[in-house]
Amino acid sequence: MKKIVLILCLISSICLEAQVRQHALGVRLGILQGVSFQYRSASQFSFEGLVCLYRYEPMVLAFAQYRIPGFLDNEKMSMFFGVGAHFAYLSGHKNTDWFPDYEQQQIRHIISGVDLQVGINYYFEEFPLNLSLDFRPAFNLFEHQGYWQGIALSVRYIL
Repeated sequence: MKKIVLILCLISSICLEAQVRQHALGVRLGILQGVSFQYRSASQFSFEGLVCLYRYEPMVLAFAQYRIPGFLDNEKMSMFFGVGAHFAYLSGHKNTDWFPDYEQQQIRHIISGVDLQVGINYYFEEFPLNLSLDFRPAFNLFEHQGYWQGIALSVRYIL
């Protein structure tokens, strides 16, 4: 009986190892620091959601990415391109000389817009870890229109 259980456990672990790991959860380090969740589909597409801090306030980002495996002839590396959107509800201050009352100084504004993305991923075979380095230009489209960009490193544990 013990041998049968041992053999079944061994076979199931081999089958589970052969499956593609599709979810990853980790941290993003850069201008926008936060939590990253990535879902890889069976094709070359993946989706990433981020909850980051911008000026100490939360910002939400979502991306659709296209992966090109075998970057620099390395099976562990892939290059990716993505497009997405960002949204944040931020607070700020008006000029204190014009508004002596503190409540009148407080303002809230929404920023939202379109983000582009290009980067490289590296997958470790020895342990379930993914490193990602990316460049993201972003265009604010509403209320505070403008352009900003950033480079970041993401470290994710593959679930």
